[in-house]
Amino acid sequence: MDASERIAGAHEHMDLAAGYRWIYAIIRDDTREVKIGISTDPLRRLEQIQQHHGSGLRLALVMVGGRDEERKAHAKFRDSHLVGEWFRLSPEIEKWIIKSQKRMRHVHEQFPDFNNIPSRQAERRFMGYLDEINGRMEDA
Repeated sequence: MDASERIAGAHEHMDLAAGYRWIYAIIRDDTREVKIGISTDPLRRLEQIQQHHGSGLRLALVMVGGRDEERKAHAKFRDSHLVGEWFRLSPEIEKWIIKSQKRMRHVHEQFPDFNNIPSRQAERRFMGYLDEINGRMEDA
């Protein structure tokens, strides 16, 4: 199963309209460029970008995160920056995508009903858990 299939499967378990922001990475295979951005609906965002850039785009990563995480990613990969939110797909960005995919897979294993979080208390518990595993993954 490739990354696109894993992400498509994960989307079946996520309620993208639940008010969460998602960091996404969309790869343009023909030019080896990647767009790192945030959206409340990454699948719709992919469709919008495809209308402008045509086919050959794939959603390589979707993970929980907001503007701060997006800024950190942009700063981390500034040496690969092209224009706007587009970057050259460097080995460092590829490693970040793979590591982030593993992190989100772990979240879904621990929170299988992620899309059905019923209360703010449960949401805070989930976000605390996400912060904890993010810290562990950064230490690894």
